[in-house]
Amino acid sequence: MSEKLETQISGKYSKEEPRLFDFKKSMEEANIKVNYPAGDGVIEDKQDFAITHDSELNRPFHETEIDFLKSIKDTPIHVVFNLFKDKEGYIGESASIEIAYALAHNKPMVLLRNPVFAEGVPVDIRDIITEKIDKISILGLDSLSPAEIEKFLQDLTRQSVDYELSSEQKKTCMRYITILLKSKRRDWKNKD
Repeated sequence: MSEKLETQISGKYSKEEPRLFDFKKSMEEANIKVNYPAGDGVIEDKQDFAITHDSELNRPFHETEIDFLKSIKDTPIHVVFNLFKDKEGYIGESASIEIAYALAHNKPMVLLRNPVFAEGVPVDIRDIITEKIDKISILGLDSLSPAEIEKFLQDLTRQSVDYELSSEQKKTCMRYITILLKSKRRDWKNKD
């Protein structure tokens, strides 16, 4: 058995989209440690916060997002489950900014479908992702067997990637990370 690969899954965590959690199980069957989502389903919804594990219940959501970003930085690959209900390719605001963070750190990345950006995605972030899309793998991992998933992701981690972001693009990515974290902190404080 090969060494266990670690990653996290960006996407819309929702009770309305159980396929994301089914996909997480497939990844785990593929000998891949999935750091996020932490749980195997949404156990509670608070405003726009999908709680997937007991450890997240009383924790400010921006702290979970900080840990998610740290996982992107520390793991060798980033996976994006960009399906939501009938929206093939769906990428919302948080997932788009997480993708930008992975781009800024030159992490190999795979999206399950060609991106279709939600209305709330910042134009600057959408433009950066669109410009770099030819360096991002797009493959329907959700239709592969666990062995095929493992092989593809292991092979992808062996490839280095340089998204060639300009210093201005990197600053833009980091600026939106700060904006996202501030909004999550503010929204969490106002959740009750």
